[in-house]
Amino acid sequence: MKRNTIAGFVLLSLAPALSHAGAVNWTSQEYNLYAYLDIDTPEQPVGSPQLNISAFSLAGLPNINTASLTSANGVASADLGIKNLSDSTQDILELSLNAFSSYNGGTSAGSQYSYVVPSVSVGNQFVADSNILTVTYDFSSLINLTSPTASQLSYNGLFMGLSVVEDTFGATEQELKFVDNNFETGTTVDKLFSGSGTAFFNVTPGKTYNVFADISHDLFTSGTVSENSSNSVLTLGFSNVAVAAVPEPETYAMLLAGLVLVGFSARRQMQA
Repeated sequence: MKRNTIAGFVLLSLAPALSHAGAVNWTSQEYNLYAYLDIDTPEQPVGSPQLNISAFSLAGLPNINTASLTSANGVASADLGIKNLSDSTQDILELSLNAFSSYNGGTSAGSQYSYVVPSVSVGNQFVADSNILTVTYDFSSLINLTSPTASQLSYNGLFMGLSVVEDTFGATEQELKFVDNNFETGTTVDKLFSGSGTAFFNVTPGKTYNVFADISHDLFTSGTVSENSSNSVLTLGFSNVAVAAVPEPETYAMLLAGLVLVGFSARRQMQA
């Protein structure tokens, strides 16, 4: 009996700690919806920005907000949203952006246009309680541009990305860019970007880190371009993960000795 107890204690003490995941405890949070809309020059009387909303907790997140601007020459609009999909192990956020721009008059590409600059962003801070920040991601973005007439312009600049950086001067930023500065211009484009996976960021327990995620579009049309649009959804799940240390060779030797002791004790009990 005594030997069984000793063997069990040896095995228990040598077993590596299991990896565990838990939701991130944010020390500060900021979720932003922003849209700047403009048609023609000078700007329309509605003014700018058309939409500027911030929330500072998961409970206070807005779901969807719309900004739109219409004139005799065109339409500019943006639907922006953040959803809280968190569960017991992850803080899960869905960022969505649907922008639309249409212009049907004028002859000057430089001064007669429809312009949409929306963004949905997360800027949070946390103190690490493990050595890994795990981020699951799922994104899709559809860009549709209509061919402009001669001398007119039509383009879309798209950015979807995530960064993690220690809150210390000069710290190295860890980045994950899904789509970066994709400018399409001049021809009809219907392009889909999509992907999903898991990213791991190295952090140090006890230190403070900033997390920034963003979807932003730069949608511009001029002259007689009839329709441009861009639709994006980015889902991010944040969790802390503690990774077990890899045992040293001496540890394996002790573990083997413990197993032999357990086997020997069991055999003697069967013979008794």
